[in-house]
Amino acid sequence: MRSRTQSPDRVFYPTFAPHACNSTEFELTNPYSASTADLTKVAPDDATYLPRMWSIQGRIGRVRYLAYVMTMTLVIYLVAGLIIGGLHTINPAFAMLGATAVLPALAVSFITSIRRLNDLNQSGWLSILTIIPMVNMFIMLWLLFAKGTAGANDYGPAPAPNTRTDVLLAWIAPVVLIAGSFTFMAKFGNFPGMAPPTFESGDDTRV
Repeated sequence: MRSRTQSPDRVFYPTFAPHACNSTEFELTNPYSASTADLTKVAPDDATYLPRMWSIQGRIGRVRYLAYVMTMTLVIYLVAGLIIGGLHTINPAFAMLGATAVLPALAVSFITSIRRLNDLNQSGWLSILTIIPMVNMFIMLWLLFAKGTAGANDYGPAPAPNTRTDVLLAWIAPVVLIAGSFTFMAKFGNFPGMAPPTFESGDDTRV
């Protein structure tokens, strides 16, 4: 049974009463209204951001550069060492595949160098110099000791002050990495092609 208030010949449309709500509220909820935000504002010179280690963007200072590159390289070589140890138990020749660990380590070096160069307001393309013999020594020293740009630069805001974790990693990671490298060479130095030739006492070594 059809209600009296309903009519098949009439269609009712909702109406909007301007006085029913505040105009500002309507602009905030209307998806078709123009934005009123000021898009011309830029970050102040004293603005900072908190860098992340496993990130490919953002400036990093000297301490974070040392901490990040050493820690990430240490993690990569640790994982590679576990893989090499497992492969060595199967066949010593397979352990040579561990040399592929140099590829992610090289990628880490490039990424951290780019972030450090950006902190110096320099182009990341200069990181290519880190693979040139002799030149890379001067580049690495520059990245380790040169002071970054004060405040914001062309590559973004300045990094936040170093945390205690950053400082500890900058001191501990290099020591662990160097000690681990010597341990690795001492333990796996007898891989095929890696060990120097040895002679028995009775061998005639004359040419």
